[in-house]
Amino acid sequence: MSTFASLVSVHLAGEGKDEISLDTLPGKFTVTRTDEALTPYGGLAAWSGFLKHLGIIERLADHCPVARTSSNAAPVREVLHQFSAGALVEGKRFCHVRWVMDDPAVATLMGMERVRGEDALPPLGQGT
Repeated sequence: MSTFASLVSVHLAGEGKDEISLDTLPGKFTVTRTDEALTPYGGLAAWSGFLKHLGIIERLADHCPVARTSSNAAPVREVLHQFSAGALVEGKRFCHVRWVMDDPAVATLMGMERVRGEDALPPLGQGT
């Protein structure tokens, strides 16, 4: 069997050539190809599905020793998700979360209310 044939055979039955359905954190998403400019972060749908499958973010959030007491504080789960999204798009500093902050698709794909600014990230362990 050729390499190409083995790649084609791994597609699930009923899956289109230019689309893939993923079970992500907020629910089922179908990623399709389009000529419209929508978001450069569509690949986060696969990351969201991977995180949902592992359940690692929820387990980390459940065992976080820091209590978020401020009414303005982002939930620990969302802080962990936005940190992982920022790191995944090659962010090297907390301020690089701005790269994904203004794209509403990121918050939707990650199951968050919104992506907050970098000021929500560092204080996770500092007097929140």
